[in-house]
Amino acid sequence: MKKIILSLVALACALILPISSADAAGNGSWDYVTTEPFELKDGYLWVTKKVSSTGGDFMIKSNCNFYTEVQLWEYDPGSENDDLVDTRSFGYGDEEIFRDINSFVDGSNDKAEFFVVRYDDYNDGKVKFYD
Repeated sequence: MKKIILSLVALACALILPISSADAAGNGSWDYVTTEPFELKDGYLWVTKKVSSTGGDFMIKSNCNFYTEVQLWEYDPGSENDDLVDTRSFGYGDEEIFRDINSFVDGSNDKAEFFVVRYDDYNDGKVKFYD
């Protein structure tokens, strides 16, 4: 009888507790933020605009028709205050997830501001951002 009761309690807990995805952000699913094109800044330096994140995990998805290396940077006001988060290889349709970015959340808005950088001679490309 005790085993039956414990089994029913375990089943009830399994049905009540939410199931979360390992590849999802803090609220259980990815929130699309925006798509930003790369803009040429200097020679071979291509940069997206800044995108805000609430922390947790952050994902970028390639909309580039080529394979390149990208860097995710966190913006901080002032000269040379930006922080390099990570460098990844990136091709069409690739998704790159950056885990536990809470340490980059700062400022009066309690958000992290990210941008993507690449160094190459391709003249187009966009990045989709998810929080």
